[in-house]
Parts: sequence; C-alpha cells; structure tokens
Amino acid sequence: MKIALFFGTFNPIHIGHLIIGQAALQQAGVDKVWFVVSPSSPDKDYSKLLHEFDRFDLVREATRDNPDFKAIDIEFQLPKPSYTYLTIRKLKEENPDCEFFILMGEDNFRNLSKWKNIEELRQNVRFIVYPREGQKVSNPDNELVAIISAPLINLSSTTLREMIKMEISPKYLIPEDALRLIRQKKFYQ
Repeated sequence: MKIALFFGTFNPIHIGHLIIGQAALQQAGVDKVWFVVSPSSPDKDYSKLLHEFDRFDLVREATRDNPDFKAIDIEFQLPKPSYTYLTIRKLKEENPDCEFFILMGEDNFRNLSKWKNIEELRQNVRFIVYPREGQKVSNPDNELVAIISAPLINLSSTTLREMIKMEISPKYLIPEDALRLIRQKKFYQ
C-alpha cells in the first residue's frame, strides 16, 4: 500500500489541509493519506500549541468521514522534538509492506537539505510536493514522486486561532466535526 504522510502540528486542522490530502490521493497515486500529528517540531514555539492529544482529537474528527484519511499519533511515542527520519524508521518497522511518501509544501521541500539525517530519509521515502501561493515548485535533484496542484487557499492555523479568540466564526474553514469539538472544549479562547 502507498501511504502519503502529511506531517503537521495541525493547530488547528483546516480545510486547506484536507484539500491538499485529497489532491494527493487523486494526483499522486497513493492509496491513503495519514495525517501525522506532531507533538512538537524543531521549528515551532511549543507554548502556542494546543495539547497534542487535543490536536489529535481534532484531526481525527476532521478526517473521520473520509475512509482514505487517517489521523495517527506515532510521534507521541518518540523523543521530542520530533524528527521525521525517526518517525519513518518507526513506521517502516510497524508497516513493512507499505511504501511511504511525504506530502509537503514547496517551502519545506526547498529546505530539505537542512533536515536532520536527510540522506537516511531520502533513502526511505519519496516526496509529493504542492506549491505555495506565488511559488513554483523546482526539483533540481529529481527526488520527488509528484508535484500536485491543489487550490491555493490563503489560510493559516494562526489566523483561525485569532478568529476563534475574537469570537469570529471559522465556519466552512474548519471541518464541522472538528469545529464542534473546538467549541465544546473552548479551545483557542
């Protein structure tokens, strides 16, 4: 089975994430998209993150109506900060019959050479890259499996958190099941 791994803190998950996941399914020849909820990231301010279990619950709620999407919490069991090469090691160990691809934005793809143990990662995965607004995907090393196109939605989790804090409804921007959980538990207020 071919699995696209979409890593993120998803603080919170929004429709842009789901649209990109669906584009990967339709354009990159993968069977499933697993949303890998990162408890922490080497480049994120931890203090601004909703608790990892709450973010996982939001991703699970947002993806549960699509049988080709799955929320996974594998990085919760690994050392922090989360490094992708360690996650891939663990996933390959637990799923030896799966082929893994990393779904990422062009901005992250451009910085791949700075990732920890990138050579090991390159040996174990291929890449699916989606463009960011105003950027063209370049692939000088021919290392990715696909460049996908998805509607470019200028939407960030930061903006959504601010909207919720200011009591502006993010309806249609956050999947309804996840939004219901945000309201119920008063996240980001």
